[in-house]
Formats: sequence, structure tokens, C-alpha cells
Amino acid sequence: MVMALRHIGTCAVAFVLASCAGDNPENVPLYGEWQLVTKVDEFSVDGMSLPESNWPRQFHDLGKTETICGEPYFLEPKWQEFDIFRNASVECEFDRYDVTPQKVTARGVCPDAIPAANFSPKLSVDVSQNPERYRLFITMAGTATLPSGNGDRYLEVTAVQTGTRLGEC
Repeated sequence: MVMALRHIGTCAVAFVLASCAGDNPENVPLYGEWQLVTKVDEFSVDGMSLPESNWPRQFHDLGKTETICGEPYFLEPKWQEFDIFRNASVECEFDRYDVTPQKVTARGVCPDAIPAANFSPKLSVDVSQNPERYRLFITMAGTATLPSGNGDRYLEVTAVQTGTRLGEC
């Protein structure tokens, strides 16, 4: 179970900044120095939310604050799919990806995310954005066969990342 959860947690915070120099005028968030605060918000098994004290250590390790020079980039679904793969070694595919100046909403699946657990979770992404700030919610949910002999369980994890532009870099 811990191995499956480690992959879920890694994928849940896979979105990062595009590091190309200069601002992309079509992208809402501006290029600059960004402070990113990431944390796993909730973890549930079979619909029961588990207290943080029962979460895998890897979930706690994902909680971090960092400062990065770049541009939060949510325009391209293929870039986001690649970013998930680059950060979590999990291939995900969006079947819906909608972008407005205020919001990005995406839905998809991560087929064979953890083949040993028969885990192919659904993926949802919701981003509220403006030039100086964004708030990203990412959820992965699905049934996994746990090796501990507990059979199939429905796992859901939600992570939150807030980004605040501090200024130029």
C-alpha cells in the first residue's frame, strides 16, 4: 500500500513552473519569482478521510515551500501530461482540458499508474489563476488492489499548491 500511495502523492504535486526565460503573453500568470506552497490536503480510503497521523510518511514529505524563478504554465495539456510523467514517472492522459483567463479545469486518467496494484486512477485538476497568484487542486482517485491482503480499496488523495508571485527574478 505504501508504494501505491507514494506514487499517488508524487503525482499529486507534479505541476511546476515553466522555466523558459521571459513571459509568455498568452499565459495568465506572469514570469517572475514565485513562492510555491505545496501540501497533501486530504487522503481517504473507501470514503473515510484518514487523519494526518495515519498518512504515509511520503505525503508529509511532499509538504514544502519553495521559491522558483519561472512562469506557472497551464495552457497546454500535453505539457502538463509530460510534467506529470517527468515528476512522477506516471503517464496520464487528459480527455478534457479547458482554459479561461481565470480558471483551468482538466479531467483524465492515469492508465496503469501502478500495474501491480491494478491502479488506474481518474485525475482531476482545477486551477484558479491571475497574473500574480494561482491555487491548484489536483485529485487522483480510483480502486487499487492492496498487497496487504485487504483486497480492493477506493483511494483518493487531494493536493493543493498555491503560487504567489513575489516580483521579478
